[in-house]
Amino acid sequence: MEFFEMGGYGGYVWSAFGFTLVLTLGLAWQSWRQQRQRDAELAELRRRVRSGEGERPVRRLVAVRTDEQPGTSSGA
Repeated sequence: MEFFEMGGYGGYVWSAFGFTLVLTLGLAWQSWRQQRQRDAELAELRRRVRSGEGERPVRRLVAVRTDEQPGTSSGA
């Protein structure tokens, strides 16, 4: 029983362990739940893209360099 009392500090030590365990389990559960939600969202987006539903896909813009003079060659 001395081990659990820890020289009179057992209440503090075991409550700290308990608090840490509860927080760790809560964060793990929250992460698991959010991952399931993200997986469901991704599956829905993939389904919509494959079926052609929703808005038109956005075209990607390509950067064009404008620092070259017209009529000059960049390869020397």
